Amino acid sequence: MTEHEANNAIMWISDKLWQSLTAEQKQWVDDGGEGRQPGRSPGARSTGALGGAKLEKMGVKIVSDVDKAGFQESPTPISTSSARDLGPTPTDQDS
Repeated sequence: MTEHEANNAIMWISDKLWQSLTAEQKQWVDDGGEGRQPGRSPGARSTGALGGAKLEKMGVKIVSDVDKAGFQESPTPISTSSARDLGPTPTDQDS
């Protein structure tokens, strides 16, 4: 309902670290990420909706028409800085 991810689902790894991993270690990282992503968001959304309905029945008021623009803009400098520090992605290098 808040449309944010409480537990970060993004895995950040620098190219320097990635290149230092063996093929087997890279596969561990890939397998770990793939195993988490397919069911995470749909499950989180349904759990949030169910929880919200339960809370409303208990008398909790849920405000859904919130202006989120400030919250969306606020982390941009941090994510931009982190991306710069991590270096180009394979997609960036292909273009």
